[in-house]
Amino acid sequence: MPHTADVIIEAWAPTREQCLAEAVAALTEGCADTSHAVPTGTHAFRLDAGSDEQTLVALLEEVLYVLDAHGQVPVATHLAVGPAGLAGWFDVVDVLAVPAIGSAPKGVALSGLAFDDVGGGWACTVTVDV
Repeated sequence: MPHTADVIIEAWAPTREQCLAEAVAALTEGCADTSHAVPTGTHAFRLDAGSDEQTLVALLEEVLYVLDAHGQVPVATHLAVGPAGLAGWFDVVDVLAVPAIGSAPKGVALSGLAFDDVGGGWACTVTVDV
């Protein structure tokens, strides 16, 4: 990345919701080793974003909120699409219970953002400020 404090995450999956969950996993795995973490709680959310890209940004910003405000790291993402938008929850663990492996993410950039149906699956690319 042109800026040393930026990281690009990419995710892909067969469905839109699975791709969103993979993007969350890519974001969290860039800053904490959650491979052996046992969830100790949940964090529920509802997102009323419009476009697919807006939904992706809103979901990743929810991760940043959970990290910053609650000191928790998502270890699994559960999503459901309804008439009011995207709803779901994260299984979470305390940030102090998992080894840090990178800088904490600070924000999601709108430049270079992509989230598309790529024929047979979904793919996204997001730049994250760390």
